[in-house]
Amino acid sequence: MSDTLLCELEKFAQAKLKLTALVEKNEAATKASLIDPYIKLLGFDTADPLQVRVEFRTATVKAADKVDYALMYGEKPVAYVEAKALSHRDLSTPTPMNKQLRSYMLDSTTVRFGALTDGRQWIWYCQESYQHEPSPFLIIDALSDSQSETFSWLSLLRSKAPVEELLIAAKTELLTSMIRNWVEGSIQSPSDALARTILREIGQPSNQKARLEQCKQVWTRVVGGLWGSEDTSPPPMPPIPTPPPPRPLGKISCVIRYSDGRVDNFKNATALMIGIVRFCSENHREGKQDYYHRVSRPHGIRRNSPAVVPETDIASGKYPKSPYSRIGIDGYRIFNDLNNTAKVPLIKALLKQCTLNSGKSPQIGRELEVHMPNSDFQIPDLTDDS
Repeated sequence: MSDTLLCELEKFAQAKLKLTALVEKNEAATKASLIDPYIKLLGFDTADPLQVRVEFRTATVKAADKVDYALMYGEKPVAYVEAKALSHRDLSTPTPMNKQLRSYMLDSTTVRFGALTDGRQWIWYCQESYQHEPSPFLIIDALSDSQSETFSWLSLLRSKAPVEELLIAAKTELLTSMIRNWVEGSIQSPSDALARTILREIGQPSNQKARLEQCKQVWTRVVGGLWGSEDTSPPPMPPIPTPPPPRPLGKISCVIRYSDGRVDNFKNATALMIGIVRFCSENHREGKQDYYHRVSRPHGIRRNSPAVVPETDIASGKYPKSPYSRIGIDGYRIFNDLNNTAKVPLIKALLKQCTLNSGKSPQIGRELEVHMPNSDFQIPDLTDDS
């Protein structure tokens, strides 16, 4: 199937390239001539509502919000596609992410993929889980001469691979892109840190400035030669996406920054607490179920309610719906009938019930940092007031 898809993508590029002057800046013409047939190549017929829902009503707050295309796996969408006219400004400057597509993806609890396209350029985003900021992992010029660098993930989509398999492949694409960008940049402009690492690896002193400069020059020449380019430049590659920097955060933004440098943004404090529960349950030494058992006991919060309760206990009426979150995690709902100041001791209690492999509980300022408005959790250099 992969070879067949590659051949079809290349034929599509050859046939459609000559149409660009006729459809430029006309969204309806772009959809009909470029986007609809390309989606069909990916195994989703836009004329069949069982495969593609056109003008699909999303889960956003605004009832009028509709995404241009929803690619369907049975009754559920697997990806949203937001279409623009050829040469639209959102595709010429793709960062920050298109606001419409971003809101559609963030407000969905099931859709993990999205694409922004003007028919020529396709920017594919993935979202690991609910409330995680979508990341660009693949940028495709659908009208280029060669498609060989970009069709592998598309072939999985066309074969209707499971969502988890698509996510793993998307992360691989993103990691590949980041490594390529780093290699390309390090050939042209190697850093002192890279030079020190190289010298240490080959058993040479790394504390002399002249030695570092010499190492960088040799590195550029040697690695450039391995690329096979006389001018020490790497061969040309298709456009490679890079993750956008953390979005500017307003006073209502909630953030977790982890010790490995990752940053998660959340649109409210309840989503942030769900993120903390996810972190704790995934890192608890005794496993998820033991962690949920620990936090399902009362911890002195309002009404002496449990911090989390099984969704089945809410459905049966054992616990009322109102104090607990609308969104669940692993079949549990979290207590959220508290202001942000009162949520601080609850978050600390959630962390205390987690035991890491080190035998210690995760700590604010060690395993993670938190920004939550109107509380004593702050990350000054990520806020607007810094």
